[in-house]
Amino acid sequence: MKFLAGLALAAARTTTQNIFTPDKIPYGRVPEFMALGAQLAVLEGNPGASTGDFTVGLKMPDGY
Repeated sequence: MKFLAGLALAAARTTTQNIFTPDKIPYGRVPEFMALGAQLAVLEGNPGASTGDFTVGLKMPDGY
């Protein structure tokens, strides 16, 4: 029983935020094959995985 309680407690500590307002999306650097100036955010999934869907957001300056 202690094991199950420990799992429940561990699961409660590892919460992730799945909803962001546009001003709170955590953008970062783009991969090296893209020109500098843009920013990228992984919104869902894992682009580095060998299979599966993913969604990314790009933020680009005027004239990019």
